[in-house]
Amino acid sequence: MTRMFLLGPVVLAAGCGTGSAPADPLPQVTGRVVLKGKPDLGGRLDGGKVFLRSVADPSHEAVGVIDHDGTFALATPSPGASRAGVAPGEYLVRVEPPIDSREDFRPAPFHAKYLDYQKSGLRVVIPPPGEWTLELDPARK
Repeated sequence: MTRMFLLGPVVLAAGCGTGSAPADPLPQVTGRVVLKGKPDLGGRLDGGKVFLRSVADPSHEAVGVIDHDGTFALATPSPGASRAGVAPGEYLVRVEPPIDSREDFRPAPFHAKYLDYQKSGLRVVIPPPGEWTLELDPARK
């Protein structure tokens, strides 16, 4: 009987960890993708994605879906659901074009270098000062 009494509180304490406590909020990061300094008024980027990968920890990523007006809000994927925002730090950036109804990528209206973290030449420090504008060069014809 004494063993059950002593073991009971240990089991209860193990079940009352920080798993039920809300996580600290992450800095909210929003931005706009522009092509050669001009907004994408034709919606060619609508449904595309902006990806970030941490320089310090490449397993830490964030993603944002590009809206019809070129705006996006970043979220951090986590098991079960995404968390709005991104942890502070320096990130490499890449961009994917939208996917059409046949699950194929549409032709990118931007230069192909932006598809790759290493080739894009894009970096951002989170949190950025003010709204973040991601300027892309158009695709070569």
